[in-house]
Amino acid sequence: MPLPATSQGLADLLGWARMDSEPRDRTGDEREGSESTSDFHLTRLFPLAAQVGWGDHWVRGASFDGLWIFGQVVTEAEGSFFTHLRDAQERDASRVEEALLRQAYRRGYRYGRAYSVMCLEGELGSTHIAHMLGPITLEEFQLARELRWDIQKILTTDVAFAQKIARYLHERSKIGRYMAQRLPEE
Repeated sequence: MPLPATSQGLADLLGWARMDSEPRDRTGDEREGSESTSDFHLTRLFPLAAQVGWGDHWVRGASFDGLWIFGQVVTEAEGSFFTHLRDAQERDASRVEEALLRQAYRRGYRYGRAYSVMCLEGELGSTHIAHMLGPITLEEFQLARELRWDIQKILTTDVAFAQKIARYLHERSKIGRYMAQRLPEE
């Protein structure tokens, strides 16, 4: 399924007001093929969620509104927009889109479709790995879809899946405690 081919549309979905075609060098070299300092920190802080890659499925725990979200990252081929376009101007615009998508990916954003009990059909957008608990299998994702993304039904239907989510929540709470210990005292 090809994605929309407008650079501003992708920038809007990623939540960035302005996107440069060339990444800025704020925390290290963030160009293609190199590991930046921010990539290193993301991997260390969110080791489970950092495993979520192209084409993978993921789960996000309850936010302030109690909503659990399940997602699917686009495949790398779906991220290569320009290969499907014939018009040179469209190809150029899509190359910019692809560069933006890859830059966002390196910064921890995963573009794809997210599902919940509030959005059964899913919604295109990006989610940062800091908001994910971790990866889930295709089978777990399909089970969640069959149960209409209802976390209570999911947890009571598949014990192994429930245990995985419990492990993810336990790991996330350890990260929270670690971060809280490093906050300056008032």
